Amino acid sequence: MSKSFMFIFLMLSSLSSFAQEQCARNIVELKTLVGNSDIPLNWQENARGNPLTLRLSNGGGALRLKLTNPKGDWADVSGVICKRGTNTYVARVNQIVWGPAAPGMVKSAGIKTINLSLPYHSQLRVSVSVFSFNFSPL
Repeated sequence: MSKSFMFIFLMLSSLSSFAQEQCARNIVELKTLVGNSDIPLNWQENARGNPLTLRLSNGGGALRLKLTNPKGDWADVSGVICKRGTNTYVARVNQIVWGPAAPGMVKSAGIKTINLSLPYHSQLRVSVSVFSFNFSPL
């Protein structure tokens, strides 16, 4: 096989797999993506003194992830959630509006993606470069 043919074949293969990526832009698509029509939309972080609450909703053609804690708003994130592997997903961030309760180091981290793991229907792990949290359904 010639080098140029091999290069074209590899490019077409990568474009094909990219086009087949499964992503969710709303709650209905998210339920299909995770294979669970009963997935909780409200989660509570279960390890800290000021636990975060995570609420999933629809918002302007994107999924919305709203994080709050007892001190107030932490972050309001909009984007899409895409399947990465078995029970693993990535939220691709379109926009983050930081609330006053978010720590400065988190605000300055330049977050573009959020890793999500849903190993069980009763556990959600959320992680980025500067933090990770475990959530349980509310």
